Amino acid sequence: MATTAAKSSADACYTLIHPSLDVEIPNLQTLRRNLERGTDEIKREALQQVIAGTIQGENYEQLLMHIIPSLKKLLLFYWEVCPKYSADGTLKHETILICNALLNDLQHPNEFIRGATLRFLCKLREAELLEPLVGPTRENLEHRHAYVRKNAVMAISSIYRCLPHLVPDAPELIYSFLVAEADMTCRRNALTMLTACAPEVAVQWLKENVQLVASFDELLQLAVVDLIRRASREFPSDKALFIRCIFELLGATSNSVKYDAATTLVSLTANPAAIKGAAACYITLVAKESDNNVKLIVLERLDQLRMRHEGILDDLVMDLLRVLTSPDLDVRRKALNIVMNLTSRRNINEVVAVLKKELGKTADNSDDDKSSEYRLLLIQTIHQCAGQFPEVAADVVDLFLDSIAEFGATSATDAIVFVREVAEKFPDLRQSIVQNLVHAFLDFKTGKVIRGALWILELPLLAAEQRELDGLSNPDGAESTESRPAAAPSASRRILPDGTYATESSLTAAAAPSSSSLKFDSKPPSADFFTGTVLASTLAKLVNSLRAEAVLIMAGIIRIGQSTFDSYDRVLSCIRALEYMDTDSEVLTDAFISDTQSAFSRLVSGEAKRAAEEKKKDSKDTAVQKTVDDDSDSLKRDIELATGEAESRASLTGFSDAVYAEAYVSVNQYDILLDIMVVNQTNTTLRNLSIEFSTLGDLKLVEKPMSYNVAPFSFSSVKANIKVSSTETGVIFGTIVYDGPGYIRPSRCDEAQFHSMWTEFEWENKVNMSTTAAAAASMDLRAYLKHIMKATNMACLTPENALEGDCGFLSANLYARSIFGEDALANISIEKPSEDAPITGHIRIRAKTQGIALSLGDKISAAKVSLQE
Repeated sequence: MATTAAKSSADACYTLIHPSLDVEIPNLQTLRRNLERGTDEIKREALQQVIAGTIQGENYEQLLMHIIPSLKKLLLFYWEVCPKYSADGTLKHETILICNALLNDLQHPNEFIRGATLRFLCKLREAELLEPLVGPTRENLEHRHAYVRKNAVMAISSIYRCLPHLVPDAPELIYSFLVAEADMTCRRNALTMLTACAPEVAVQWLKENVQLVASFDELLQLAVVDLIRRASREFPSDKALFIRCIFELLGATSNSVKYDAATTLVSLTANPAAIKGAAACYITLVAKESDNNVKLIVLERLDQLRMRHEGILDDLVMDLLRVLTSPDLDVRRKALNIVMNLTSRRNINEVVAVLKKELGKTADNSDDDKSSEYRLLLIQTIHQCAGQFPEVAADVVDLFLDSIAEFGATSATDAIVFVREVAEKFPDLRQSIVQNLVHAFLDFKTGKVIRGALWILELPLLAAEQRELDGLSNPDGAESTESRPAAAPSASRRILPDGTYATESSLTAAAAPSSSSLKFDSKPPSADFFTGTVLASTLAKLVNSLRAEAVLIMAGIIRIGQSTFDSYDRVLSCIRALEYMDTDSEVLTDAFISDTQSAFSRLVSGEAKRAAEEKKKDSKDTAVQKTVDDDSDSLKRDIELATGEAESRASLTGFSDAVYAEAYVSVNQYDILLDIMVVNQTNTTLRNLSIEFSTLGDLKLVEKPMSYNVAPFSFSSVKANIKVSSTETGVIFGTIVYDGPGYIRPSRCDEAQFHSMWTEFEWENKVNMSTTAAAAASMDLRAYLKHIMKATNMACLTPENALEGDCGFLSANLYARSIFGEDALANISIEKPSEDAPITGHIRIRAKTQGIALSLGDKISAAKVSLQE
């Protein structure tokens, strides 16, 4: 924040200067002596001291005759701050000297002095001073040097806007200047003046020069775009001319001109050809621009264009895929998000082909973290493509199964999850999926991938291996292994450390080299007992002819684990299920096959329903946003805010936030007054609402603003005074604080993202849960879960159908994000063995920062206490 010199908040803002407040200002005699006899350096320092003293209210009228011959640049600063009016409000007689000095400078042989003086005239508002200077200013429009001419144009523009009677023919004068002028900067200033003061004259000039617009330089082209933007509503009859001119500027060499032209074009017309042209221009900018922030801004504009004009931009999806060459992951993610919204049945095959090609490129940099993240992003996008367009599902499944061995753990897990969903959604593809899965099974290396594959398989896991072994033992192919049940795996006896004997199958044996062509070293480590449990559950689904082999394999799993792992009971249950298969076949089939498959089917359909509801909600929000944007000129509003033409008003929050705030800023010498209007946009009273200001630099908050209670849909005014003590850059910022639900907002993420963040986040807070029997009698486990969700303001990621039923135990994942974009994860595991039993269990909270984990733990503890009461 730099110090400004002004008489009142209503005056114009003057040049930013350094007041040297830390330097003691000499007395009047010393200043006079320094101005009379000092060197140029001493005169410069003395005049700086006079300017600083004048800003602080000192009167140096006696030094006026000594100041006039001083250094020209500093002298112009002094003319700004020196008092020009008497106590009765009339102009002082001494200002005649100022007028004479300015008149001489406007006729000075040095073009820099002329130009600087003309720039200074833009800051004067006194008609008595400006009237004798109008003639020399007009003459400078014909000066030989372009620096003088361009400043003369701005001086004429400023005088005409403030005191039009001094230059009544200014539009005609500047128009004649614009027609005859050759310098592009001078022409830009002239066109800017006509656009603001006489748009009809500017439009007339554009009509006469529309064929030459493409040859203008960047500055003049930007002025033309600004003219069209401002004049399009005032001159609707010339709309066709404006659109044709903007179309030409889409091919300009300057990226700034292209962006402004595309933005203006979509505001002029909704014609499909114009919308496609603007979108193509945006895509070109993203592909060629090197700044990632610019890329993201342009992509956001493109996404807004896509939402407003649905279906028009579908043909540009292949051009947009060129953006994937950008190395920035955020740019790629934003581009892929837009691509998915533009993909249709007409272009889905081309889109998937490009994504498959990009996925293949990531295999070359498998150890690169960025490449791994990009690979996961591509897999998720391809997954989404196949979910929306079933015709490419088979091709994508084959791609994933062929490439899983090359993927990292996270990418491979997401790929196998996709294959599982496809197997559930498209029964016609199950046979080919199972065949390809069995063929690729030995290449799987991670437990999660193996467990996902086992869930899909309903055929013997070792069928492929057994066929190869049988093929080796029967090279003539006398008997086909596919026409008879698979033989039992080969077994051997070995002595355990405790001296007992154990039988191990080919599955549980150590991965020793074999004379066969099978590569057993690619099998998973035998210490992953959870995967072994899933294997046991899969084996329990086998047909009766393989029952003995299944039991043998499960027994081998138990022997390896020495009966100490957590999944021991689950494996035994699978063995018992096979034991009673003959007597309770129908019940066991329902338990192991029908129920598990129907549970997953409900999970998939629930996710599809939720995605459809969110898409429908987004469409409604888009329609509302489109209506709002069409009814207001957002670009014009931004320009007004930036230039201070909107009464020095600035929006401090978003229009959709719970609390909307606007600041009216007034500057008076060393004081900054902030008048902030705060609007409560909720249907509840916001208690103890206050704005906590903070400053950086030499700024000081005079007093802390008071707190208020703001009624629903009501507003309040908050005022704050800021003192300025130097010209160093400073920042004023703050937060709006009130008693409410806090800064945690419910949000959603997919399963892979949740588990990835759960593994990554280091801060964990475990809160034990327990209720009294009386408190638990009034609610079940699902009601208790909703109570915790309401207290923490978190969303439940576990599908609703997965929480159905009453088994006395409930486990669910919760997720939320803070208003600052920080993630908060939670897993709740609670149980209630009987109706009259208390609810017990625990909640584990994980976050990247300690503060979120602790604050959520406090909220859960408070909710637990309130329930007890």
